Formats: sequence, C-alpha cells, structure tokens
Amino acid sequence: MFLGYEGTAYRGLQMQSNGRADDSVEDTLEEAIFRAGGILESNRGKLSKVAWSRSSRTDKSVHSVATVVGMKMEVDLAAFEADPEGQQLTAAINAHLPPEVRLFSIQRVNKSWNARTECTRRSYRYYLPASVLGLALDGGEADAARLALLRQAWESYQGTHPFHNYTRRRLYRGPAGPDGYSKRGKAGRRGGRDRGVAATDSEEDEGGQEVEDEVVGQREALQEEDVQEAQPASGTGSATSANGGDAAPAPGSSGSEGLEGPGGGDDGCEGSGSNKGRMQLVWNHERDGKDVVGRRHFRFIESCEADVEVKTLLPGGQACVMLSLTGGSFMLHQIRHMVGLAVAVARGSVPLEILHASLATPARINTPLAPPSTLVLTGAQFRPFMRSWSGEAAAAAQLSGSSLALREQGSAAQQAFLEGQLLPALDRLLAGEEWQRWQQDLECVRYDEGQAQELLAAHAEWLRERQASRERRQKEEAAAAAAEESGAEVAR
Repeated sequence: MFLGYEGTAYRGLQMQSNGRADDSVEDTLEEAIFRAGGILESNRGKLSKVAWSRSSRTDKSVHSVATVVGMKMEVDLAAFEADPEGQQLTAAINAHLPPEVRLFSIQRVNKSWNARTECTRRSYRYYLPASVLGLALDGGEADAARLALLRQAWESYQGTHPFHNYTRRRLYRGPAGPDGYSKRGKAGRRGGRDRGVAATDSEEDEGGQEVEDEVVGQREALQEEDVQEAQPASGTGSATSANGGDAAPAPGSSGSEGLEGPGGGDDGCEGSGSNKGRMQLVWNHERDGKDVVGRRHFRFIESCEADVEVKTLLPGGQACVMLSLTGGSFMLHQIRHMVGLAVAVARGSVPLEILHASLATPARINTPLAPPSTLVLTGAQFRPFMRSWSGEAAAAAQLSGSSLALREQGSAAQQAFLEGQLLPALDRLLAGEEWQRWQQDLECVRYDEGQAQELLAAHAEWLRERQASRERRQKEEAAAAAAEESGAEVAR
C-alpha cells in the first residue's frame, strides 16, 4: 500500500501499544482497512497477525507522500489481474479515511516481502522558512552569501559519516562485550528477530519512550569504528556521560537532548546560571568502551541538495528554501539535527569547520534541533523481487514490475494529494509561531571560543593522521602488488 498523510494531528506513523484510538496514522489506516473488509475481526488490532510492515517511521507532526505498508489483506487475488494498481481496493479503503490520510495504490508483492527490509533508500525534504535564515529577500549579496553557506553546510553531510552527534547515541550502542566495548552480535545481522536498539527517525514524544528499530538495507562497507571517550566540559549544556546515560547538566542547564528546541527554556539567552543555547565542544583523546561510537552510528547519505532559490509553495504563500536528502536509513531525529546545525552555520552562529568536525568520531557536540512540522518523506526505493531457484521471475513481478514502484495511476493520486492537501498545510505551517520561537533559540546559540579552537586543532591533526594512514596503506598495497607481479614473472 502506497500511503500519504499530513501528520500534524498524529503522534507519528506507527501504532503504539499504549496509545489511544486514532493517535497514529496506522490506527486510522487499520480501522479503514477493517471497515473495507480487508482485515478479519479476529485480526483487528493485531498487526503481527497480518504480517504488517512499513518502509519507514516518522515522528509526531512529520508528513509523507511515500510511505509503503505491507500486509496480508483479505482480498480476491484475481482483482489484481484486471487492476494491477489496485485502484478499486484503494478507493474502498479511502472511503473510510479522513482527507489528511490517503492511499495512492495497492500492489501485489511476494509472500515473504517486508517493506522495511526491502527498502534500500529513503528520501526526505525539509521546507525552511526564509525568515529563519534572516534573509532580507532583496536579492542582495548578503542573502546570496548566506544561502551559499547553507548549501555548503548541507552538502557537507553527503557520504558515509558517523552521525552520533545528531541523535541520542546511547540508543545505537550494540551489546557490550566482556571488555566493555560494543559488539555487533546477533541483533546487528540481517535476519535477526531482535534488531537491538538502533532506530529510525521516529519517537514517541509523550512519556519519553523511544521507538527502537534498526533499519536495514544499507550495504556500504563501514570501515570506521573508532571508540572515543566523553570528557566533561565546563559551562556546556546537555552532554552524554561516559557511562552511557545522560550527563549531569551544568548548573542552570536544562539537561535536554541537544540545544533547546522550539519553545524550550527561558525567553532570554542569558540569565542567572542559564546555559540555554550553549554548545558543548569536546574532542575525546582517549578510548573508553562506555561511550562507544561505532558502526551503528554510521549512515550513508547518497545525496544532499539545497535548492537555495527562495520560493513559495503556493501563489502568495510563505517564502521558503527546500533541503532534500536521500540515504539508506536515518537515526532518531538525525535529519532535524542536520537541519539545525546547517541553519546555525548559515546564520553565522557556528563556523562551518565545527560542522565538519562534528562528523568525526572523537567529537562530542550537541547540535540544534529543528522543528518537525515541515519534514516530509518523499521517496522510497526497493530491491528487485527475488527470483526462484530456477531463475523464474516472481509472480508479483508480473503485476508490479521487477521491483515495487508507484505506477501511473498511483503517481497521479500522489500528485493530487500533494497539491490539494499537503502543500496548503505546509504553507500554513511555515507561518506558525514555532519558527519565531526557534529563531529566538538560534539567536542564543553560542560556544566557548577556547573549546572551539581546541576542537578544530584536534580535528585538523586527526585529518592529517588519517591522510597519512591512507597514504601508507596505498604504498603498502602497491608494494605488495608489485612484489606479486615480480614473483609471477620469475615463475613464468
């Protein structure tokens, strides 16, 4: 099922065991499928019994035009032969859905197909109000320079990096071995039932219970697994302690994750004992297995693009800038932290070099958290359907193509939902008061200059050592290849 939703009124996509009816998008969707006859009464409210899976999760207030949900539905299979995009089934379920939640099409897949494990790429867009960047919108050089810096900062995330400073890193530590260091274990291998504590970018906001789920589909070889030790920083805001929990905040600190989010803290930046907006800038020189940055913190970002031409989503609407990215998977709040620090760089509050340093395993930096209300899941890519042992194409491929993708009628329905429902909602959200509050928080962002210089110097030395190591390895490989070739010539 290809699904879209305007998520403002929902506590995220995933149904929660302690939630109330209609709290999540999945609550609403499951009820609609039941009313349309697609779920038996005996299976109602028990998603595992219908093999329910989703391609990705989204936070409270985050939107989507590209979520894919898999399930075993009560349906006449012959219906797909005349209607391979399942438009009749889609219409029957949509009749029981509110306008902010819509199915675009329903297509056949293999019996064992799982939306999460078969999804290899996920794409997002973030719409940023021009006012947050402090743009004059006069076409001047100052605006051009600020937008160019935003693009440079955003594109810095592309590639494979550890994003431990952009999430709650304690959620992504593997089970500890006898020496206290993280080990991958069965939970980290594809096919394991318990996938440990790595998570998508989803969170249950009330009650503080994190949704924990490792998204697989990332095949890139991650060879960086440095383990660093967290050092206490005087005068900082929130940190992560060496024992894996939240560090005790400095006097007057809020103790929140990252910098203050929308509406948090006092109205002013300074005050008696206030650390609002203060960044922690720490470089760990020693190893400590209690504060692990390893494979689970790495993510591959295939592309990061910043459309820095200021536009409006609707005629006469709010001026905004669009940031987009595609990757294998994302951690809890990762994208919002990425946006937060990139905006702080563009505003001149934080040097670009600190962003670069934040992507190094020894760095411990708390990063600003952007609001969720204009983040949209825009795409999902899937592996080809598996063939039989004899090489015969899967039965689902005859109806849905070699791999699952939205087809003509579904794409038209998706575009209609985007233009008729989601873009007007996003334009209203771009004018919301949360942006004023977040802009005030960004104005409070500050750091200790001494800590910054120490961090940047350590990062520069770290880069030199890595480069020297690469060069040594290349020379050794070249020498080994030359020796092998020489030995082969002698043998001939």
